[in-house]
Amino acid sequence: MEKRQSGLRHYTNVGFLKMIIGGDQLKFSDALKSDALTWDDQNDVMTLRLFYQRKMQNPLVLCFTRAITIHHWEYYGNRSNDDFQDTDKVKCCIVFDDTKLKNLIDAHIAHGKNMSFRRVQYYSVNKLKLKAIKINEDDLPFIKKYGFTTDKEERLVYYVNDDTGKPYFLEGINACVKNVTLYVKGEDAENIFEGIKGELIGLYPQLRSKIRKSALCNSKTWQKLIETKSR
Repeated sequence: MEKRQSGLRHYTNVGFLKMIIGGDQLKFSDALKSDALTWDDQNDVMTLRLFYQRKMQNPLVLCFTRAITIHHWEYYGNRSNDDFQDTDKVKCCIVFDDTKLKNLIDAHIAHGKNMSFRRVQYYSVNKLKLKAIKINEDDLPFIKKYGFTTDKEERLVYYVNDDTGKPYFLEGINACVKNVTLYVKGEDAENIFEGIKGELIGLYPQLRSKIRKSALCNSKTWQKLIETKSR
C-alpha cells in the first residue's frame, strides 16, 4: 500500500520545475488541442472532449495526488524536456500546502474564474455496464478508467469559453510550495542531487530550505529498522 501524506503533489521534471517556479504558475492541460492525441490516456481525452461537446465549455485540467509511489515517479516524473539532459535520472515532485493551495484556488474563483477541484472517480467497464450506473455530465472531467485508480488523482478543472489552444495558468503557486522533492537514480545520485539543489537555490533562493531528496528506493532509516526488527 502506498504511503499517503498531507500535501498535494504535482510530479514533473527539472526542466518543467524551472518553468513552474520561474513563472510562478502551473499550466493547465487542454484536451482540445491536437497534441492531446499523443496523451497515453485517450479515455481521458474522450471524456473531456465529450464534456465540451455537451456543455460548450473547455475543461482545462491540472492534476495532483497525495500518493508517493514508484509509479508516480517513473511515469509522471518522466516527461521529457530538452532543458535538462538527465531527465531519465532526475525526477521532481512539487508538494503544495493543502490549505494554501485551496485558498489560492478560492481566490481565483472569487475573481470570476470558473473552477472546480475534486477527486477523480474511477470506473471499470463492468461497472459501467450496470443498469444502475448513470453518469452526470458535470462529472465527465472527473472520470477516468479503473486501470488508473493507483493515480489517486485530485483534479482542478478550469472551465473556459475558448477552444483556440491559448495557454492558461494557475498563477501565484510559489507561495503554496511546501517543498520540492528530487528523485535521483544511479551511482552518482548524491552528486547529481547536490548539483541540482545548488543550481535551483541559485536560481530561486526561496527554495533554500525546501529541497528534499526522495528516500523511496534507498531509505537508510527503513533499512536500519528492517535490520533491527529482524533480529
